[in-house]
Amino acid sequence: FVYSDSKPLTSEYLFELFYPNLSPIGSNKRDIEETSLYHWANYLQQIESCGGNIEVAAQNPNQYEGVRETLEISLEEILIFATGISSEPPLGFSPKPGIDFQNSSPFPRANTCINTIYLPL
Repeated sequence: FVYSDSKPLTSEYLFELFYPNLSPIGSNKRDIEETSLYHWANYLQQIESCGGNIEVAAQNPNQYEGVRETLEISLEEILIFATGISSEPPLGFSPKPGIDFQNSSPFPRANTCINTIYLPL
């Protein structure tokens, strides 16, 4: 028997769970990273408030002008993407989940070995 007092996943809890690795205050890169974090927080709130149904535009708007589709995604799936598990372990994460930033792709990526999600700048 293992007792788990895990908190329910909310956008706020998930946002606070991941520690951002930010550039020094006052740098141009820091401003861009903070903007990326702002969009990350909005994305998590949108998932929570819409019950996981997110409407997105087609990948190539020129080819499929006006085409939109709805994706179903949950906060648990975001946690799985970043850490490989759907809830916080009873003893917490090791290492602590983090957020780093990347210029190499317009899409987020993750490294589940180190519990890190890489957000695009």
